[in-house]
Amino acid sequence: MAGRRIPEWVNNRIKQLAIEIRENLGSLRYPTAPEVLSALRDSGELAQEYLPSARHVQKVLGTLKLPSISDIDAPWSLGKSDEHRIPDAATGAILEVWSWAMLHPAADTLSIRTARWVSKLRWVPNAGGSPLGKAKDPEKLYQFASLYSGRERQVELIKDKKGMRSGVLDAHLMLEPSVRRLIKRLGLIEDDAGITYSEDEQKEDFTKVAPSYYKYLQAQQNLDPEVVKEKAHALGLAELGEAKEVVTTLLGMAIKKLTSDSRHRTFGADQKATCLYRLQIHLHRTYKAGDIDSWEPPIEEILQEVSSY
Repeated sequence: MAGRRIPEWVNNRIKQLAIEIRENLGSLRYPTAPEVLSALRDSGELAQEYLPSARHVQKVLGTLKLPSISDIDAPWSLGKSDEHRIPDAATGAILEVWSWAMLHPAADTLSIRTARWVSKLRWVPNAGGSPLGKAKDPEKLYQFASLYSGRERQVELIKDKKGMRSGVLDAHLMLEPSVRRLIKRLGLIEDDAGITYSEDEQKEDFTKVAPSYYKYLQAQQNLDPEVVKEKAHALGLAELGEAKEVVTTLLGMAIKKLTSDSRHRTFGADQKATCLYRLQIHLHRTYKAGDIDSWEPPIEEILQEVSSY
């Protein structure tokens, strides 16, 4: 074992695992070397000859900087575009995506980094843009911009430098599945060695590209606007006439705030269902009382109560 050389791609995978564990748990610290090594062993990704020692993992983790909210990872607003060299011509498309993300229960607030990728991808029909640079499909444009921005951030954290190789994402954007799988097998796509994309590379679910994007996909399955509408209907909120759309939007915004709390991430399915039900009941009562314009969702109260179960 002494003097055994660990390839750089293994070091990159160690860093990626540490970032995934940290961000998926919402922790303020990186996991310890034994925790990362245990996760690496459990994944079965590495042959024994490539499996590093705990001391080596600790050394690699020592080079990994704690991520902070950099300027470009802060929320985007129109006034910040000039500072970050986002062209005025992209404003319409970015605002469309920003508005969609703001109102969708499962989407993160649009960051400056993601807005820059919206600006790049707005010309691409496959990404939800158009040849005129407009956001033809804001949700699709949000999804692809999130993939690129999440991968970019991940590579910068791991390699501590700019310049990701986006060939796999480019192929996912532009090529048919059978074609892109073949060119990957043939090694025709430039990639960042050791920084994987998903639990199962054949599925192309991109679960490892960006924890925030994966969280969005998971939340989208449970908090789709149509599901929110169905639950609203069950409480009698569907019989609101002109107020229906406003009330449904308010419920979606409250769900967005609720699910962003770190305590909610630790809840089981029953606890999450209880949180959602309590929000709906409170909104229903507020509407019946005629106070919908000043509704204050009791999120903290709900979280504290459900945490005690």
